[in-house]
Amino acid sequence: MRNEKQDNTAKVIQLHDYDRSLGTDELNLAEFPLAALSSRTEPGQNTLLFEDTIFDEGARTQVNRSLVIAGSDHFGLPNAIDSDILLVLVHLSNVRNGFKSKRVEFSRYELIKFLGWSDSGKSYRRLDDALKRWTSVTLHYKHAWWQRSGQKWRSRSFHVIETLELRAKDEIHDDGLSSFTWNDVIFESFTGGNLRRIDLGVYFRLKHSTSRQMYRFLDKRFYMKSRLVFGLSQFATEHIGLSRKYDAHEIKRKLIPAIRELESIGFLRPLAESDRFRKLSPGNWEVTLEKGQAKIADTVVGSITNELKRRGVNDRVAKELASKFTKEHIEQKISMHDKLVAAKDKRIRKNPAGFLAASIRHNYETIIDCAPSNASKPVASHAKVVEPPARSRDDNEQKRFLAYWESLAIDDRVRIERDAMNAAPRFHRDTIARLNSSNRELQSQMRQRIIQEFVIKSERIDDN
Repeated sequence: MRNEKQDNTAKVIQLHDYDRSLGTDELNLAEFPLAALSSRTEPGQNTLLFEDTIFDEGARTQVNRSLVIAGSDHFGLPNAIDSDILLVLVHLSNVRNGFKSKRVEFSRYELIKFLGWSDSGKSYRRLDDALKRWTSVTLHYKHAWWQRSGQKWRSRSFHVIETLELRAKDEIHDDGLSSFTWNDVIFESFTGGNLRRIDLGVYFRLKHSTSRQMYRFLDKRFYMKSRLVFGLSQFATEHIGLSRKYDAHEIKRKLIPAIRELESIGFLRPLAESDRFRKLSPGNWEVTLEKGQAKIADTVVGSITNELKRRGVNDRVAKELASKFTKEHIEQKISMHDKLVAAKDKRIRKNPAGFLAASIRHNYETIIDCAPSNASKPVASHAKVVEPPARSRDDNEQKRFLAYWESLAIDDRVRIERDAMNAAPRFHRDTIARLNSSNRELQSQMRQRIIQEFVIKSERIDDN
C-alpha cells in the first residue's frame, strides 16, 4: 500500500526535488518571531508580544512597532516547528503557482518528506496540528507591516491561512490533494514583491531553533549591511524570541550556541566574545554580528561531494551541487550516470562528469535510461531545453512542449520568450536579473521554466 501511494503521488509531489537554495521568504514574516522558541509555553498563555523601535528613513521619524500573536484556546500558540512549516508553505506557493493563486494544493506526504520527518502517524499528526494552528492564529501588526506599494509601515490584523482542507483516509494515507488558502493581506504582500530568497538547504541543516530564527532575520538584514549592531536585549527578545526574564548573562549563554553554529557554516564572521558583546552600562549590552564569507559542508553534504568527485566532478562543482540539491535527487542522477557508463552509452562517453553535473542541475529525465545506447542525438539537447516547471508537470505534457518548441522558427521562439518574460511575476524577473553573470546556468534554467509555463497556460500546445 505504501509503495502504491508513493507511485501515485510522484507525479504531483516534486517539492523535495526543487533547488532548496531558491527558497522564498516574505519579508514581514522574517522581521519578528512568529512562534515561541520552545516547544512549550506557560500554562494558559495564548498571546506573544514582540516590539521594537526603528528609524524610518522615508518618513524621517522613529516608529514604534509591535506584533501580537494571538492563539486559540483549543490549538494554542504556534511553536518553532510551526514556524518552519509556515516558511515551507511560502516556498511551496512559489513552486506550485508562482504566487498567482491564493489557493495552494499539496500532499501531506510531500511536506513531511521535505521537512525530513519520518513517514509515520506521529509526523502526520504533528503536521495537521501545525496547519490547524495557522488557521486559528491571528497576527496583529501595529505599524509593523511593511506595505511595499505605499512604502509605509501599516497596522494589519489577519489570520495567516483563511481556509484549510485536509484530505486523508486515516492518520497516514493521503486521499487526494489537500489545500489551503492564504489570507488577502499576506497574499497581497506576496504579489507586491515583498519577498526575498532564503537558502532552505542551510536553514534546515541548522540544529537549534534559535539558529534558524537568527539566520532568517539576519539573512534579511544583511541584504543592506554586512555589519549589524543591536541592543542585546532587543535583539534577543524581540527578534529572536528569547524570554524577557533573562538577564544579559543568560541571554549571552542562550545565544552563543546559535552564533557558533552560524559561524561554523560561514554565515557569521567569527568574533572574539569581547568583540561580539560590549557592555555599555550596568545591565545594558550590545551585540555585533558580521556577515561571513563562506559555507562549510556538513557530513551529509561532504559524503555526497565525495561521491561526485569519485565520478570525476571537480571539487568546487561537487560542493556546489551537494549544498544546493537534495541527497535523494543527486543519488538518482548518480544511479542514472552509473548505468549509462556501464552500458558505454555514446551520449555520456565523451564527458561523463559533465553529463552528471548537468543532469543534476537540469533534472534530466530518467526515461533516457531506456533509450538505445547508439542513439545519435545527445540527450542534453532535450534536457537542456526545460526543467519541469514547478516540478509538477507529467511526462506527456513535457514531451508535448518539447515537440512544440522544436517545431518553431527562431523568430517565433524569440517572440514567445519575450511575451513569457513580460507576463512573468516581477519577483521572478528580478531574480533572473540578479543572477546575471553570477550563475548563468541557473538563470537559463529559470528562464526556460517561465517559457514552458507560459506556453502551456496560453494553450498553444495541441492536446491531441
